[in-house]
Amino acid sequence: MAKGSAGIWPRLVGCALLIILFLGSVLGYIALAITINGAPPYSTFNGWVAVMQQYGQASGDQVQLLVQAVTSGRQPLVRYTVGVCGPQRFTGDLLIDGGAELSRSKAVPASLTEGLTPAEPSIPPAPIKPVTVVGGSPASQTGISYPPTKNFGPLEVARIDAPSPVPCGSESPAASGTQAYVQGYLDVPIQQNSNGPFGLWQGPNVSQAWPLTGTLPYAGSDVYYSFNGLDIPSELAGEWQFPAHEQVEISGPSALWSVDAAQPAPALLSPLTWTSDDPIQPTARLTNSGSMNTLQDWIVIAGVGMGIGGSLLAGLIVETLRSRTAVGAARTADAAHIHFPHPKGGG
Repeated sequence: MAKGSAGIWPRLVGCALLIILFLGSVLGYIALAITINGAPPYSTFNGWVAVMQQYGQASGDQVQLLVQAVTSGRQPLVRYTVGVCGPQRFTGDLLIDGGAELSRSKAVPASLTEGLTPAEPSIPPAPIKPVTVVGGSPASQTGISYPPTKNFGPLEVARIDAPSPVPCGSESPAASGTQAYVQGYLDVPIQQNSNGPFGLWQGPNVSQAWPLTGTLPYAGSDVYYSFNGLDIPSELAGEWQFPAHEQVEISGPSALWSVDAAQPAPALLSPLTWTSDDPIQPTARLTNSGSMNTLQDWIVIAGVGMGIGGSLLAGLIVETLRSRTAVGAARTADAAHIHFPHPKGGG
């Protein structure tokens, strides 16, 4: 009895370890599959950034508005750069609203401002209270529909003044001219990752949504705008219009990502970049290639562990059943060979 009991414990321990290996591999495989195939949250970015100039101002200059993610992550350091080139002075405002506003609670490290030349001065935006934007049509033009009156704010406004812009070059003319920038962190995420089970870790699938760039929401063409409110600064007094010649560009950080879908079609894939002569609000679905490759390696390991653990566990169960069958057969045979003594009789 003691010998039989001593022999069963190693089998029980081995069986328990194999069960743990098998179930752990199954759970790991399921968790990895959920992570790999998980879709990231997606929503349109609620915010915009635009350049406007006084209505009636000479429109021979060319303007570029560059929205650039300097760092990676959900809420990156973002730089709004305005470039101007052309034959006359340019005076205008950079307007920022909604989620595109820059955080006032998170400072920008000095190391991230290195490499910016004096030709790229910082123009910290000033906050103002909510405003009402009213569209109008020049009296000389008829048949133009007015854009709806829209309440915005609070806004951030940065004055742009290029007294003597450089002449426009042949390639990226505004980008090669006089530049000024605003930079800071966002309080609203541009990028969102898929998650593993119960949100315990981030997945490799990514969605990006960028601010509306180059116009106001619901804005019309060939119209001017006025800003009404209780706290309208001198920078927004009078009537305003969008630059006649403007290019917008949106650029994300360089990363080893594959682009699954993007709207509109990007001009470059690395870094992911959109350029347009019209206002745009890009969105994209991406895959973090490095993270995906690592997860695929682990899911192969989990599959191998599941196969090995299942095979060994099945073999152990079969062996145990055979052993019990053999023991039962032996006991039956022993019982059949037992001889009982004959009863004593008188003679």
